[in-house]
Amino acid sequence: MTTANSAITSALRLIGVVAKDEAMDAQDADNGLQAMNRMMHGWKARGVDVGHVDLALEGEIQLDDMFIEDLVYLLAVRLAGEYGVSRPQPDGIDHMQGLTNTYVTLNASTVDAGLLRLPSQFSPNYRSR
Repeated sequence: MTTANSAITSALRLIGVVAKDEAMDAQDADNGLQAMNRMMHGWKARGVDVGHVDLALEGEIQLDDMFIEDLVYLLAVRLAGEYGVSRPQPDGIDHMQGLTNTYVTLNASTVDAGLLRLPSQFSPNYRSR
């Protein structure tokens, strides 16, 4: 599993805030952690419930490994604005789509019983003309 620390570091490297051979500083780590926790909680409001609970830096991200790259990219896009740098170049992949397809939660819906009956079933005296 991937830790929050490694995902945040990767996102910051993607936008050029942290160099390849450099560790992020404590302020960057804290900013990244807060942004990641807010972002992942926000997904639930869009119907994508990944079961996220707030993480510490060394906490393991509870996503399937195949979605870590998507998380890093989405976090980099979110952090780019905070750091005043360019967003990562689009790579032609919809990084939210895979998460949506896997973790979307649908609310139960009901249908009025009147919509389920044919006109002939409303009244025993009903006759078609």
